[in-house]
Amino acid sequence: MDDKDQFGVSLEDQLAKWKAKIDASKAQAEKKGPIFFDRYAADLEKMLGKYEKARYKLTLLRKGGSDALLVPSRFEPCGLTQLAALRYGSLPVVSRVGGLADTVVDANEMALASSAGTGIVFSPVSRETLEIAIDRTAALWRQAMVWRRVQVRAMFTDVSWTRPARRYATLYRELVAHPQP
Repeated sequence: MDDKDQFGVSLEDQLAKWKAKIDASKAQAEKKGPIFFDRYAADLEKMLGKYEKARYKLTLLRKGGSDALLVPSRFEPCGLTQLAALRYGSLPVVSRVGGLADTVVDANEMALASSAGTGIVFSPVSRETLEIAIDRTAALWRQAMVWRRVQVRAMFTDVSWTRPARRYATLYRELVAHPQP
């Protein structure tokens, strides 16, 4: 097994070749005219669906198989990457922006002491702060018991809309019950 196999790159290569074949088949069908294209469009769509599903599964396997996941975004309005990382126990190492800052609790000393940390957060986005975040991640990883507790906490983090929706509904009922003049 070479490095490409170890890190799933060969699977990505295979998926890319498969996608290229699908695109080529689609282009050939389009050139032959609408009747021919319509006859094979459903098959092509099925193949494309299988490709997307395989690509998605490979992405999840990578997240689930890693110890940590680096997301050094300069902006991130929501972010699903860190949510998947949390769920699979791959500790997110994220910049303090947008949805990343909203969903990952920095595992600093105080957070660890109060059982609150779920990843590593850094700011601003720079080479220096990224290096510090990676060093902090490695130091945490070397503390196996602490690392495992943070992983478990991350996996059980509730990132659903249940609590925010309840708070919103409560606020809405209060505003409706006491309308402003």
